[in-house]
Amino acid sequence: MDESDGPEGDLIQVLYLSRATEPMSESDLSALLEEIRERNERKEITGLLLYGGQHFYQILEGARSAVTTTYAEIEGDRRHTDITRIAIRAVAERKFPRWWMGFQSLNPEEIKNNPVFHDLRNSDTLAKFPARGDDFFEVMYAMYKTNN
Repeated sequence: MDESDGPEGDLIQVLYLSRATEPMSESDLSALLEEIRERNERKEITGLLLYGGQHFYQILEGARSAVTTTYAEIEGDRRHTDITRIAIRAVAERKFPRWWMGFQSLNPEEIKNNPVFHDLRNSDTLAKFPARGDDFFEVMYAMYKTNN
């Protein structure tokens, strides 16, 4: 993602999904979260990470330059593949101001019963209905509000 990509504005949110190259154990996820939270605190990036069914769903928010750099690092991370940026948008304020990286593990039923999760992994649906990215921002924000 280059800095000219996406909407104008200094504070942005990026939503992407990816697939873990290997299933992640609880200890793998704990180590990953510790690493992410340290990096995000340094860069003043907040957001939310969901993991389930070997898929990551993540929102990053912060200054455009910090998020752009972090997203480029994520694209090079060998722990996951099939990285797909769903949406990028300018925002007036953070949705996850207290979480350097919030986390929620998803069980298979949550993924199966929520059509937004299915649609996000289906590139044909995203091409036809790009607003599904906005729907997913709202699903993730609702999870944050429930757990915060």
